[in-house]
Amino acid sequence: MMKMKERWEKIAEYIVEAVLIAWLGYLFLYQNYLLHNWHRGLPLPSKTPYIILGVIMGITFLAFELWRNRDVLFNKKNQVIAEIHPENSAPENVEDVSPSDAEV
Repeated sequence: MMKMKERWEKIAEYIVEAVLIAWLGYLFLYQNYLLHNWHRGLPLPSKTPYIILGVIMGITFLAFELWRNRDVLFNKKNQVIAEIHPENSAPENVEDVSPSDAEV
């Protein structure tokens, strides 16, 4: 079971990764546009659409990671059970229970 501090650390890690993906996505898209469509002597194109696309890439990554790990990060039911009865708390994963531990 993840503790509250570990949960916020994981969320902060995902946010930092999303910011990096947004920045690198913007750089990738803008630089590729310049390499393929821009010629010397022409004014530089606006960066705004590429910044928006980079932010969309970062938000998409963050939403995907939070959705993929929603059970681990936001599992309130097991957290409440563990706080009330720490000795009777359910295991996090089904794989953690061996067949010999299961009650028949």
